[in-house]
Amino acid sequence: MFDITKRESFLSLNKWLLELRNATDLNIVLLANKSDLESHRQVELPSIKSFAAENKLQFFEVSCKTGANVNTALASMMSLLSANDFRNLL
Repeated sequence: MFDITKRESFLSLNKWLLELRNATDLNIVLLANKSDLESHRQVELPSIKSFAAENKLQFFEVSCKTGANVNTALASMMSLLSANDFRNLL
C-alpha cells in the first residue's frame, strides 16, 4: 500500500516489492490509498497502472478513511489465496 498524496511512498515501492518477493511466494496486490484526497494527488493513475503492469500486480485505488473500494480489493485478495496458502498462514 502506498499513499497517492505522497510521491515518496510510490517511489519506495520497488524496494518494498523486492523485500516482499524475497520473503514470500504469495500473490501481491498493490493498494493506492487515500483516493478520497484526489485534490492532493501526487501520483497519477497512468504511473500506477504502468508500475502494476511492469510488476504483474493487480492494483486498486482505495480509501481507508471512507472505505471506498476496500471490500472489492479484499475480495480480490481473498480470491487469489488457495487453500494451501491458508494452511501456510496458520
